Amino acid sequence: SYRDLSERVAGWLAYVQHDSVVTAHGGVMRVLRGLILGLQPAEIFRLDAYLLSILSSSAEVAIYGIGYRAFEALAMLPSFVMVTLLPVLAAYRPDDPRFSDLVQKAFTAMCVLAAPVAGFAVLGGEAMTLLGGSQYSEGGLVLALILISVAVGCLNGVFGNTLVAQGRPGVLLKVS
Repeated sequence: SYRDLSERVAGWLAYVQHDSVVTAHGGVMRVLRGLILGLQPAEIFRLDAYLLSILSSSAEVAIYGIGYRAFEALAMLPSFVMVTLLPVLAAYRPDDPRFSDLVQKAFTAMCVLAAPVAGFAVLGGEAMTLLGGSQYSEGGLVLALILISVAVGCLNGVFGNTLVAQGRPGVLLKVS
């Protein structure tokens, strides 16, 4: 949780005495920025909205908020599927035909998940109107970009978990 992570990062931050260059995972960096800004752990989770509220109008924050709610609702779907499959993938050797078959089935399942999400993204303004009302239709591009990221995440989840199951997580660093 962000609360636990906040405690660990705050402990580390207490020891930092000089300006430092820090390389860390996105979640750690979000917590670090939040701690430096003096935010509470619950506020850190939505640091993006907090920063947007400082830099933009309340109407723009509302548009982003509607799009982000769609993201929150859909972004975990690929994880649910792949967390279920990862132990099975890890049990097979990469040269086992069952491994390839399972990866193909996972990819197909993710395509089935990604297709309607991407299709909803194409609707843009109409989708925003459906989710938030006609006053938010101008946020169609924001929603489209957020939903496309979810669709790409569906497919990325298959490849990332496949590399982890093969014992090759270092390849993820080279790709990202």
